[in-house]
Amino acid sequence: MKLQGLNFETWLKNHQPDHDAKWLRELYPFQVFQEIDFDEKLIGVLQRVQINDITYNIKITSIKPQQKSRFMCQFDIITIVSNSAKWIHREWNTTFNIVYNNNYYFVTVFSEGQDPTTKIIADFFRGKFSTLANSRSYEVFVVLARILINSVSKELFKNGEFNIKYSIKETGIKQLTLRPEIIKLNIKEYYPIYSIGRQLWICFTITEEDAHIVAYNISNQCHKLYVLYAIPTYRTHYKCNYADTEVISIYEFISLKKYSSRLLNEQCLFLLHKLTYDGENKIDFKSIQKDIASNTHINISEVDLLESLSIIKTKPTGIEHIFYITSSFNLINAWLNQKRSNPRTKSEDRLFKKMYSFKKHLSTFVDLIFEKFNQTGVSVHYSASSQLLMIQIFEFQFTFHNVPYTNDKLPQEHFPEWKGKRLQLVSPLILYFSRETYLSSLIKN
Repeated sequence: MKLQGLNFETWLKNHQPDHDAKWLRELYPFQVFQEIDFDEKLIGVLQRVQINDITYNIKITSIKPQQKSRFMCQFDIITIVSNSAKWIHREWNTTFNIVYNNNYYFVTVFSEGQDPTTKIIADFFRGKFSTLANSRSYEVFVVLARILINSVSKELFKNGEFNIKYSIKETGIKQLTLRPEIIKLNIKEYYPIYSIGRQLWICFTITEEDAHIVAYNISNQCHKLYVLYAIPTYRTHYKCNYADTEVISIYEFISLKKYSSRLLNEQCLFLLHKLTYDGENKIDFKSIQKDIASNTHINISEVDLLESLSIIKTKPTGIEHIFYITSSFNLINAWLNQKRSNPRTKSEDRLFKKMYSFKKHLSTFVDLIFEKFNQTGVSVHYSASSQLLMIQIFEFQFTFHNVPYTNDKLPQEHFPEWKGKRLQLVSPLILYFSRETYLSSLIKN
């Protein structure tokens, strides 16, 4: 016997709107629950539910009478999913309790013991990333991003609320012109992650591209809007430049805090790496020097590139951070130089040319170094005649060619001699080393 009304909408009707567990229950696999046969004869019998090529093994362990002519059924769910599908479909290995009435109409559901999502969040905030390997999925990724953003938002902006529904006003609360080529989203209501009425909304999308589209569509609904993203896009087709609207990465958002921490930065890395970062990829200085001397070539992974694209947009806070940002610029430069020698399609060629815009960020970065950190262990030199930029830091000498830059105060005489060490070949190793150098300089929590 399958239950009637077994869905999240019924759960909402049966509980208070501000119920603490509302957002946790929304994540439950209701689609699987709907396929379970709650006949008492099936206690202890394995039921298999197949949804989208994913198998769920279900076994009812007990059905007990409750007050008000209700019953409570306890059952186990185990997900059988291939490694390739784990990112799309969340794994469940959980005991649930469902309460229903004598007409087999659903009342409520909860997990036995600690809610599985609550445990995942607890491990995330303790920095126990290795324990989350089996929980890696798109759904968990979104949950952790939202919770992290809410946590930081509460520190930055007091007296706000989490996940409050707002109706979308047809004309908005301020006049903005929507570009005709922008994708128009059919939105009737919206749930910012964090909000202070319509004075401030803080929202989230997975990618930078989507963040700009969302920003264009809802900027007129509040006075100040932040749309945060976890993963940068190589090339954004649309850039929202409305006043009082900021489209920035989670990394940039946490830098708004007065003090950062190692844990907070590693949480951002964990999200950026799609829940695969474990903090174990540590490289020592001597091994890098050995690889540089032997001209070892280290392949650049996509996640290395995405990390670098995020880091170059952050503002340096100290010498170690400058090293991390410079190493990120070096990796992007190395990636482009490798791609330049390979055959490309027209679309790849457009992407390739667009990514050279990173040098605009490089010019801004150099200005910040020269203004705030030029006497703290980093030196910057620029040759206007050859458009060659050199940044020397921690015994590393980074060079960037064809950088259009104008700053009369930047040293151009006595340009240092290049030491002949090709840092681009080992750019991933330098990125890992600089990351650890930076993280080690931060407070632990």
